[in-house]
Amino acid sequence: MQAAFTRRWGARAGVLAQALIFGLLHYQVGMDAAEVLLTVIAIGLTGLLLGVFRSHYERLGPGMVAHGAFNAVAVAVAFAVT
Repeated sequence: MQAAFTRRWGARAGVLAQALIFGLLHYQVGMDAAEVLLTVIAIGLTGLLLGVFRSHYERLGPGMVAHGAFNAVAVAVAFAVT
């Protein structure tokens, strides 16, 4: 998706558009407004970083590793809190 946006609007707009969509795709039914805002911003910023990796390295690999590390930390924190 980022590649298509980049071809149409340029690299910066492509990264920003995919980051926004990445954040919005993590919305879950039943979230209150604060949860939606926090989720879209936090995950959208993560998507921004992943998009920058994709743009800089011109490969998905580094972003996939970063995504896996982010998810591993999130799972570890969730287990530590419960």
